[in-house]
Amino acid sequence: MRFDEVIKALSEGKPVRRTSWDEDYFVYYGVHYGQLIEQYASDDYGKTCAFSPFDMLDFLADDWEILNWDRGDKK
Repeated sequence: MRFDEVIKALSEGKPVRRTSWDEDYFVYYGVHYGQLIEQYASDDYGKTCAFSPFDMLDFLADDWEILNWDRGDKK
């Protein structure tokens, strides 16, 4: 999946990742915080990003996936 297809999922607060990233790492848009949040699945809390966690290669990549999670506090 390409990044342009991932934007809608991010805007809904869904977690996304590239398959080339660490399998435990993902990024989502914290709807309540208005910021991108980086998180590892093994952590209870993510950290807000002061800068974009994406680089040009991420924008051009086609190995994106939208993750499903079972968290009531996220959309």
